[in-house]
Amino acid sequence: MEDNGLGRAYEVVSTERQEWYENKKELLESVENLYKLYFELSKEERIITEEEINNTRDDLLREDYD
Repeated sequence: MEDNGLGRAYEVVSTERQEWYENKKELLESVENLYKLYFELSKEERIITEEEINNTRDDLLREDYD
């Protein structure tokens, strides 16, 4: 049976689709981290420093990987 190139085209489209979904998954995880950070910061009753914001963000990111 002759290969008319459709098999290769399917592989390319399939790979592109997988990469697209993987990128969306990473985007969703980033958005979730931002919402967690916002929630943590919204509980604060005082003005916090940039260092405290960074520490909170780092803590939340560490929790995701544990």
